[in-house]
Amino acid sequence: MWYNILIIMGVIAPQIGKSLAELRGNIVLGMLIVGLIYIVIGLFGFINKIMVVFTPAVKGTFFLLMGLQISGSIMRGMLGIYPLGGTVNITGAILFIAIVAVIIWISLRQRGFLQSIGIFIGAMAGWVVAFFIGIAERPQFSSSAISLPDLWPWGMPQFDFGITVILLIVGFFTLSNLVASIATFSELIDKKAVNKDYSRATIITGLGNLLAGFFALIGFVPFASSIGFARVTGVASRRPFFIGALLIMLLGLFPLVGSLFVAIPSQVGFAVILIMFCQLLSVAFMEYRKIYFDNRIGFIVGVSLLLGVGTMFIPPESMELMPLFVKSFVGNGLTVGLLICVLLEQVLLPKK
Repeated sequence: MWYNILIIMGVIAPQIGKSLAELRGNIVLGMLIVGLIYIVIGLFGFINKIMVVFTPAVKGTFFLLMGLQISGSIMRGMLGIYPLGGTVNITGAILFIAIVAVIIWISLRQRGFLQSIGIFIGAMAGWVVAFFIGIAERPQFSSSAISLPDLWPWGMPQFDFGITVILLIVGFFTLSNLVASIATFSELIDKKAVNKDYSRATIITGLGNLLAGFFALIGFVPFASSIGFARVTGVASRRPFFIGALLIMLLGLFPLVGSLFVAIPSQVGFAVILIMFCQLLSVAFMEYRKIYFDNRIGFIVGVSLLLGVGTMFIPPESMELMPLFVKSFVGNGLTVGLLICVLLEQVLLPKK
């Protein structure tokens, strides 16, 4: 959602009489405010009031729509036409299928350490093969050896009421990722999450958004597909996560590393994404299994899914005349389906 709204703002900035320099300053301040509000919500336990709306129906709809929304990108990545289009690459598509097959075979047939690194083996082997068959581009290396992050690279913060409100609303909807990710992951590891876990996670998310404002990054969103990653690898321990996070931060100081990863062909990256989102869809079905599907739930889930998926097929150009506030949400099928599901279950069709 953060990515989409920032792109939309950048595209329509001239239409609302803003220069990109001014818009960047507005986004920076808005992101800082979102981060501070997240921290306040976590410190005072307000997240507990929000959690009541995330029922199995809402969580199942959320994960299912997330998987369906990424499916188009996965297909374009497999065919080698992501993100700018072009001609279908048959060789790349065959490589994509081979990578997926290798990862699935390791995940289902192997155990222990080999199973836990199945995704890594498939991705690295696919990258090497892609390089030799001419699909992977040669990295464009930077001349500098070390690059430190700059403070305020988008300029100093500037206040704009409309931009700030939009970012606050987007920030509220990203709480759905937070709550759904924690609740589902706690079931995966058979350890029930308590209110303190949600509050601490909200504070950390707020800190992430503060850093996004300081260093001009995309807003922080808990990566729900990590649940699929944990299911495939069988690893849900904190220690590898912390070590991996520290390594990524250190590697981020070296432009050479970034140049290497930018050169990964889309077929390799989306093969890994396909594996993770397969498991995420299974999580959605597990949530639905907790529900007794009477007529009421059938309408709630059915209307939410049909309108959410249908929104994904609306041509972007048909919403050019809509206000920015409307465009940022109507253009996102995940948001539309999630909002409809919550409204139907909690307001329009409440359980008697």
